[in-house]
Amino acid sequence: METKTGHTPGPWTISTQRPDHPGILVLGDSKNVCQTFHDPETPESVQESEADAALIAAAPELLAALYDAVAALEEREQDENGEAALNTCRAAIAKAK
Repeated sequence: METKTGHTPGPWTISTQRPDHPGILVLGDSKNVCQTFHDPETPESVQESEADAALIAAAPELLAALYDAVAALEEREQDENGEAALNTCRAAIAKAK
């Protein structure tokens, strides 16, 4: 399901190519989407920054997957658990808009 969004088109990629930047860049459509920052001397901080960047970089694909899941779930009658899952997907989409 293709849906228009207001965000920078995906795919987004991760770049750590800037030695002057203590963090990770998430790039999309040839521009900086966001930056994560970390203390390069603290392994836990670096790992958290890497995980944050990976989640952010996956956002366009995750949003598209949610739209597809909602479309598929709406085609079927749902029990209480299915309705809860559908509502969770819709809420996540609304948060991303």
